[in-house]
Amino acid sequence: MRAEPDPLIGIETKDEIAGFRKDAGKYLDDEFTEIKKELAAIKGALSRAGIQM
Repeated sequence: MRAEPDPLIGIETKDEIAGFRKDAGKYLDDEFTEIKKELAAIKGALSRAGIQM
């Protein structure tokens, strides 16, 4: 059985969803980049303190 497209969901809604997904992806990429930088700083501080990871 094939589902029919919902006529109430128009192109504008689809574009909003696509925009949200793009924005959310960018936000997560930025957050992971920041986490990686912070982790590198922590590893560097531990290394300077003589703690091996």
